[in-house]
Amino acid sequence: MFNPAKLLLLGLLGLGTAAMALPIEGATANMAEDAQVAQTANVAEVADQDPYDYGKGNNDARRRDQERREQERRERERRERERREQERREQERREQERREQERREQERREQERREQERREQERREQERREQERREQERREQERRQREREQRDRQRKAEEDQRRRQREEQERRRRQGNKSGRD
Repeated sequence: MFNPAKLLLLGLLGLGTAAMALPIEGATANMAEDAQVAQTANVAEVADQDPYDYGKGNNDARRRDQERREQERRERERRERERREQERREQERREQERREQERREQERREQERREQERREQERREQERREQERREQERREQERRQREREQRDRQRKAEEDQRRRQREEQERRRRQGNKSGRD
């Protein structure tokens, strides 16, 4: 079966013409071997310089290799795009979490502020009620004090009135006794 790679290698080595030409020119077998070794060394040197040097006329292999390299490049680019997209989504997710955390923290602070305001309002209301209660007690105490003083004055006035009446009766009785003795 025809194998283009072997034909190419043989062409590069020059075995066909060099091996046949040397004996005709009277060269020895050693010279043919030397030429073959030199030719092989040249091929290896060229192969080291350009691993894609397929020789002239082997466009199919070059095209396939170029397509393979192009496919690999596209695959690398696709993986890089996917990696960047994944990083972008991860960054968006972290940013969303950060915003959500800030929102929850803001709500928590707002809730604490409202709770503190509510407690402060209750405290002020409690103080106001306590002050009203103390004021009411003070007024009630003053009222009771006035009533007590009023009763005391009235009782004293009544006692004074009874004392004066007794004294008046006693005075009349004495005068009546004096006038009866006369």
